Amino acid sequence: MRAALQFLFLPVLAIATVAQAGFTAAPGAGMLPPMAPEAVDTAAADLYWPEGAPGPRTLLVAPDSLRLGDVLQVAVDVPDTMASWPDSLLVPDQDWLGVAGTDQHGILIQEPGDPPPAGALWPEVPSGSRRLVRALRVWGLDPFMVRVPGWASPVITVTPRLAAADSLVPVRDPRPLGWRPAGWLAWALGGLFLLGVLVWRLRALRRPRRVPPDTEPPGYPWLEVICDLQELWDEGLPERGRTREFLDRLAALARRYAAGRYLVEACGMTGPELQAVCVARGHDPGPVRELAAVITAADSARYHPVPPSAAAARRAAGRLLAVMNRVRILPRHRAVDPKLSLRAEAAWRRMTGELGAAVDLPDTGEGEAS
Repeated sequence: MRAALQFLFLPVLAIATVAQAGFTAAPGAGMLPPMAPEAVDTAAADLYWPEGAPGPRTLLVAPDSLRLGDVLQVAVDVPDTMASWPDSLLVPDQDWLGVAGTDQHGILIQEPGDPPPAGALWPEVPSGSRRLVRALRVWGLDPFMVRVPGWASPVITVTPRLAAADSLVPVRDPRPLGWRPAGWLAWALGGLFLLGVLVWRLRALRRPRRVPPDTEPPGYPWLEVICDLQELWDEGLPERGRTREFLDRLAALARRYAAGRYLVEACGMTGPELQAVCVARGHDPGPVRELAAVITAADSARYHPVPPSAAAARRAAGRLLAVMNRVRILPRHRAVDPKLSLRAEAAWRRMTGELGAAVDLPDTGEGEAS
């Protein structure tokens, strides 16, 4: 039994020994070496220099570290015998380094004794030389150098525009608008309701008003008009050849009746104008059209070069009486002057007898109320 247990225990002891040896190995044994930091590549921008031209005597840059978007000053010293150069001199061949300023071909020329540009701690211009300076704007974040034939600048570092971490604006949680969705919905429904009321009101104002058939206008204009028509007829103007004067006064009576019957300013209107206003207010267009025709015919006849005949004047008076007979309203619900009422009834009977042939419409009692 003991031998069997020893036989089973030996493999377990061997596995434990191997594991212990693996964990206590020398440092680095069986492990990957630490990773070395990756080297940062340095970009290079070659500045244009014409072939055959004398080479630059030195290359100066300022500053040696800047932020994204800042201006880098680049200068070369050339012999003072070099009097001309192309516009593309010292222009970089990289897109992330561009010429600064609006003048893409501007180069600052410095002679011996001139001070260096602001921020550039450069030595004075040597005797027998002149210094050509160009401003370049940096749009890349990688460290870089600029090169001209025979010269290369030190490595220039670029930092982001925000140099300090404390200059970042803290990000806040979204703030509520102060209105719940239910409030916005209530305001929207209220606005739609007010808009609907406004549209309905505007349409109601533009819609022609219909006058009820039983609407009674204030007063009874036909009472006075029929009396004045009788007085005009009794003057006998058509028989004396004064038909123009008769038709002028007849048109005035027609307009006065229209003003009182339909409550419009008819005294200064023509026949078509009167018809348009009355129809727009909702009156029955039939009688209005006949009354407007009486006014139009009277106006045309009295201004005609040939004086109208007495028969034409009689027909015009008969047409006015016929229209009044169709739309007049008898005074039943409002008190009127008894003397005026008796006088008007007598004048109505007489003018109906005088102009009976022209009155082709039956008497309807109260007449049509439009």
